[in-house]
Amino acid sequence: MKLNPRIIVFAFFYLSQAVFAQGHSTVIPEVRQSNQPVVNRRYAQVQTTHIKREEIKTSPATNLSELLSQEQSIVRVTNNSMDSSQTALSIRGFGDNAAANSLILVDGFPLTNVSLLTPNFNSIALADIERIDIVQGSQGSLWGDQAVGGVVNIITRHPEKFVADAQLGLGSFQQNYFNALLGSKFSSGFFFKAFGFTNNTDNYRKHNHQRNESIYGQSGIDYARGTLSIGFQSSETTVMFPGGLSQQQFDSDASQAVNFKNFSHIKTQILQLLDKHELNPDLILETRISHQQVDGDGVIGSAFNRNEWENSFNPKLTGLIRDKKFTLGYLVQNSQYNFINSSIHERAHAVQNDVYAQTIIPLTNLVDLTLGARLAWQYNTAEEIIGQPVDSMNRVFVTEQGVSYHPSPEWQFFIRRDGNFRFPKANEETWSPPGTAVLQTQTGVSYEAGITRNTDKQKSQLNLYQLELNHEIAFDPTQTPEQPFGQYRNFETTRRRGITLTEYYRLTPEFALDAQINYVDPRFASGPFSGKRIPAVPSYTANAGVNYDFIENWRVKYSALYTGARFASLDDANIGKRLGGYWISTIALQYIRKSFDVSFEIDNMFNQKYSTYTLFTAPSNSYLYYPGAGRSYLLTIKTSID
Repeated sequence: MKLNPRIIVFAFFYLSQAVFAQGHSTVIPEVRQSNQPVVNRRYAQVQTTHIKREEIKTSPATNLSELLSQEQSIVRVTNNSMDSSQTALSIRGFGDNAAANSLILVDGFPLTNVSLLTPNFNSIALADIERIDIVQGSQGSLWGDQAVGGVVNIITRHPEKFVADAQLGLGSFQQNYFNALLGSKFSSGFFFKAFGFTNNTDNYRKHNHQRNESIYGQSGIDYARGTLSIGFQSSETTVMFPGGLSQQQFDSDASQAVNFKNFSHIKTQILQLLDKHELNPDLILETRISHQQVDGDGVIGSAFNRNEWENSFNPKLTGLIRDKKFTLGYLVQNSQYNFINSSIHERAHAVQNDVYAQTIIPLTNLVDLTLGARLAWQYNTAEEIIGQPVDSMNRVFVTEQGVSYHPSPEWQFFIRRDGNFRFPKANEETWSPPGTAVLQTQTGVSYEAGITRNTDKQKSQLNLYQLELNHEIAFDPTQTPEQPFGQYRNFETTRRRGITLTEYYRLTPEFALDAQINYVDPRFASGPFSGKRIPAVPSYTANAGVNYDFIENWRVKYSALYTGARFASLDDANIGKRLGGYWISTIALQYIRKSFDVSFEIDNMFNQKYSTYTLFTAPSNSYLYYPGAGRSYLLTIKTSID
């Protein structure tokens, strides 16, 4: 495996720090919890769903995208490539551009790419996840770029003893799946964990074979006043693309392929260094350094090669001053992107800096005030044809204000405002319309109010919001000689108004229900399509689930996901038909013991025929469909030493 020189530099830095830490090690296992009261109030003023370790461990899901699609607050959106590892999450009413408007974090590291490649969810082992916090609503002040609709914060396990997990899966469409996790901690404070994953499947459609492989290793040490760790991951994905279907082809056989040449091969390497250091009992300095390298090749119309890398440095100070929680941080990112095919050679380089701060002030024992701000600026050089560079500079300033009232441990009321932004991605800069030198930075503001109630048996959340965006960045897949892969454009002002209602209720120790309904009214607020609905965004989405432990060690779990009616992609004028809504139901039978469990799952049990992505062409009034998978079966066996 060839390593970038930057990786060697980071590794040398880590080793020198580890040696120093080892020589002064006095293990304090609770050091990571010393600021726990502060952490518990981090999401005090925003709608949040927590998925805990026990729920993840007993879930029949085999990967993160499947888990999130079956849980509250998340709508699963699969892109038009039918690549299950590249799954977008739509939070707060986004369609084709959902992936770039929600932010995924793993231990505080953004799971993003320089280009619009969506995060590889298969690279995260469910067995390694301690908790998932799904935060709905803009988090631009605290988390920055892409935190427009919301944030999914994934916290991985910190080994305190020997742990081992393995999972085997066999299913429809020739699927075979295996992963394993191993970790431990020693009396010296040294810890490690390693993860390996492989998944092969033909998928539902012909010419849609997919292979995913990933390995991950982390080592570190808990020293007297903190934790130092380094992690390295290498992931590889190959997927074949069957192409879109006409109406007639979709109606006659949705599993057929119309393209037998297109494919993509992507290899990703990530090195991350994390240090959490307790300066004093009320002050913690977290430092994150990362390097990511992505290399790819394939055929989409014509053969292509791509590579991109990004380095980032992010120190963050959190603590308490007279019961006021504060966060101060700085972020710098340096990135490079290259794309070459037979007709174009694109290159983009960007340097981004962010300075941000947030404070939570307890005005009384019952009322908290949150204030935050972030200043971000980005320098870009983009070349669609090498030798013709276009330079630009983007600068944004966003602020946050919120008030939370919690009259009792059960009830909480909040109202908040938060700014958000999204800088154009590298290939958005180079795939711009003719006559457009650079895309505008997407900016916006979110207003929301909510009520939550939590008891031992019931968890309820009601949230109302308005999200208004300026220069929303969207994809136009229309192929032209100048832009054979499509192009990116800025919308005029857009506005989303919505309501989210979430309910969890445990009727008996054996029987639990959960449900969520989301309504959003997504509209163009200005420009030639003012008043029209934003395409590819359904008005209604919903989740429903039932867990029933009917006899000892046996459980049945049923979940259903509803996607409502919406206009097809590119139908900005709403002149085409509205695509009908549909339900996708999943049922699983599980045998669960402390050290192992066996699950048999049926996905899309009623064999619903639907399209995950539909493209409208106005001149011919025609549609191009990318079908979702039909009914499938999966048998999984999990074993663990925990």
